[in-house]
Amino acid sequence: MNILIVLIVLSGVAFLCGLLYLRFQDIARKRELDDALSDARRWVERLAGQVAHLLGTNAPAKQALAAASERFTLACSRLDLAKTVEQAGLAKQTALEGFHHIRAARVAMGLNPGPPLPEEAERSRAGGEVAGRAVPPAQVPIQSLQNESP
Repeated sequence: MNILIVLIVLSGVAFLCGLLYLRFQDIARKRELDDALSDARRWVERLAGQVAHLLGTNAPAKQALAAASERFTLACSRLDLAKTVEQAGLAKQTALEGFHHIRAARVAMGLNPGPPLPEEAERSRAGGEVAGRAVPPAQVPIQSLQNESP
């Protein structure tokens, strides 16, 4: 009888420990999501300021600003719908794409492109090196479609 009481108490303690563990995991997940949403919101708000205050002076600048405006709208939509860290990351990535268009518009207008974006260093390295060794350009065979008949 004593063993049964001890087992019941131990199983109750184990159950409570499991509930506490799950609760702390939920809190950590929520905090991580809040951080990701905050970071994405910061970039979307910065993009909003650039889109609202720049006016294109030539056709390439107007086209780039239109593309940046589309990215801003998409980033806002993604940010509103984001329920996971990955979705918040997509909203941030969309806002950064908008900033690339803003930089292109500023260059087209003869203005300073502004500070470098956080992922530019990663993008410039992406084609050149992987794990410390040079990556040769991809060799893609080109097939002639003129001589082939369906």
